Amino acid sequence: MTITIKTNNHVRELIAYADLSPAIAAEFDYLADDTEDHYTPRFFAYRGAWHDTHEFERNTNAMFDGWHAVQTESYFSAVLIRYPDTVDGVHTDWDSVVVAYSHW
Repeated sequence: MTITIKTNNHVRELIAYADLSPAIAAEFDYLADDTEDHYTPRFFAYRGAWHDTHEFERNTNAMFDGWHAVQTESYFSAVLIRYPDTVDGVHTDWDSVVVAYSHW
């Protein structure tokens, strides 16, 4: 089986729930009443959809080596994220991600 991972290695800043537009926030209605989590940067847009990093599973699969977490989209595809240690020499504090699409 051949695994294809596509990324432009672009660092995406994560966005807090409180900063999402009402239409996008409605997609994550499970957070509407959880005010403690409204200011934690954890959302990003990728390939026309918004994602919550808290819905990703920690990567334990060697075929995705170098990626921190995975969210399957289908039996044959997944979105991968990696938290960069630094961006332009500044420590990120887990407030940004690099995203990839994988299919097999």
